[in-house]
Amino acid sequence: MSTLGELYKSLVCVRLPTMFDNQIDIDKLETKNKISWFMSVKNDNIKFYPDNRLKPEQEQYELITDKQLILNHSETLVTMMIREGFWCKPWDLEEMKNRINSATHIAMILDKINNSPCGFGRLFTLKTNDTIFGYVSDIVVDSSHQSKGFGRIIINYLVGMSVNNNEKQQNHDVTLCLQCANEGTGAVSAPKLYSRSGFEYIGDIDNRIAIFVNNEYYSRT
Repeated sequence: MSTLGELYKSLVCVRLPTMFDNQIDIDKLETKNKISWFMSVKNDNIKFYPDNRLKPEQEQYELITDKQLILNHSETLVTMMIREGFWCKPWDLEEMKNRINSATHIAMILDKINNSPCGFGRLFTLKTNDTIFGYVSDIVVDSSHQSKGFGRIIINYLVGMSVNNNEKQQNHDVTLCLQCANEGTGAVSAPKLYSRSGFEYIGDIDNRIAIFVNNEYYSRT
């Protein structure tokens, strides 16, 4: 990644196949600087809202960030994800558990009355001495609980875990990125949600991130 970064004078995002054997064939890597639904934000433009949390009148709901507590809802959670997320259709219970366990930070909105998840999201972070690279993934809100600000709460929490909640991270160069929904109802609402936290489409920020992808696995990873 350091070599490619120097070559392209940019941050390099390397997307790996679902089944990764630690062997990368450089000849099969391909630059993809025009993925229209890819969004990114850096330090200076990241927007975190400390007061963006569940309101007192929303006492029916709870933001849960403990992995074990979220794992306890894996069965109902995967049902919601498959129903609401077009990219989640192939998932099963094992896949849901893997996604929970593999995240660096995770968030779930729980409907306490029905003991049922109604929102979910996760974040991966890679850290070096002075750099944090984060990838936001699998942001979903149940259709029957939308327009309540749950998506904003989840995104805001994940953004906060990257840049504002830890004094040791204040001097880090932080870049967050995500793939915005490009079909279904989310194609309209998702860009507005992410833009609120400072994310911009990669094409609107002069393609400062070079993305290398193996076409064979692109739609699956």
